[in-house]
Amino acid sequence: MIICVRWILLLGAAAKAQLILPLVERPFAVKPPLEARAFRIDSSWWALVARMELKTWQDYAFDSHIQVQWRLYSEEGKLIAETLLSVPDTLYLLVHFHWRLPAALAAHWAYLEAFPETLPEKAHYARLYLPAPLVQAYPLQPEPWLHSPLRLMERAGKVRQISLGDSLWEVFFEPAQVDTAWPLLPYILDDHKPRWAYTPCAWYVRGDTTQVLWTCGLAGPPPKKLNLPPTHRPDAQKHFSGFKPGDRTDRGFIYAKWGPPDLRLYTTSMETWVYTRTRISFTFERKGHEWVLQRRLEYQAVWK
Repeated sequence: MIICVRWILLLGAAAKAQLILPLVERPFAVKPPLEARAFRIDSSWWALVARMELKTWQDYAFDSHIQVQWRLYSEEGKLIAETLLSVPDTLYLLVHFHWRLPAALAAHWAYLEAFPETLPEKAHYARLYLPAPLVQAYPLQPEPWLHSPLRLMERAGKVRQISLGDSLWEVFFEPAQVDTAWPLLPYILDDHKPRWAYTPCAWYVRGDTTQVLWTCGLAGPPPKKLNLPPTHRPDAQKHFSGFKPGDRTDRGFIYAKWGPPDLRLYTTSMETWVYTRTRISFTFERKGHEWVLQRRLEYQAVWK
């Protein structure tokens, strides 16, 4: 009888905890299994470019191919589009395809889902921005850093290979205006004042100023006071770049300083990074296109 009562109490406590903290826990992945970008090539056509990790799906390959189901959902969870692609059985795959979507989705966020056919429990997910401007061509890689030579797909379907400095480079790219300002320490407590500038290594796909593509390292050295670990700063630049370099965003700054968190607690609108050894956590809230760190007075001791 005593054992039964204990089990009932434990189950009740677990259910209560689940209601109080409806968050998902998982280790932070240095490189996500699915990365994707979208480029608008016509009034109602978007090109999707994705890099996908297939090693966890290889058991479901048939005749050296995997049938991958792709689905696009709105932020409200409504299914917008889906398609089925047969892709080669390999560890990593770059893929691109076109989707006809409602024009009203321009300048909105969506969620991309990919999974082996009939196995949605094996799905990978990526958050995707659907830009409004039209582009003449788009890069056939989802990463924010460009590698030379870069492969571009024109709207007419022709593939080109160009490098920085080629005569055709400025036909497809234009210099990007990015935020190069560093807030004063302690970073967490000060208001951030953007300083917009053109840097020689930041570029837009011509016509689309919603995404920044980088061809080199940062334009200027970081503040000496930060003492950023060199192993974490390049990863921060790579994974969190957007309207400004990756390690100058809120998440990238914390990642560059502290490295990958031991634990991520996240929902669609909020994310918490937990560093168990130092007993500190950082909470980010999604505001529009950015993830903004929640400022707390307790952070003051961290930066002094």
